[in-house]
Amino acid sequence: MASRISTLKFFSLLLSSFAIIQITLAVDPDITSDFLVPPDMKNVDGNFLTFSGLGNLDGSPTNFTVTKASMTLFATDIDDDILAKSFKTDVATIRALKSGLASK
Repeated sequence: MASRISTLKFFSLLLSSFAIIQITLAVDPDITSDFLVPPDMKNVDGNFLTFSGLGNLDGSPTNFTVTKASMTLFATDIDDDILAKSFKTDVATIRALKSGLASK
């Protein structure tokens, strides 16, 4: 039984290692040629060595836009009891926090 479990752990580790290697190689499969200097280039600076085409390992998009939400979107006030339960505290603490954060 012990050898079966250790064999299972070994193959799980081996499979995970191969998956990580494949993901890493898929991001930039030709990384060694990224730093070869063309023969006609005379000045090599930091911009040449900066590779900006590397993708994310988790597949999330690399460009996004930020939108600012105004307070009019959040005009409905959250009940103090709900906040107290959410933050695992009492209502008095929530009210003290609200009074400290209130605009003056």
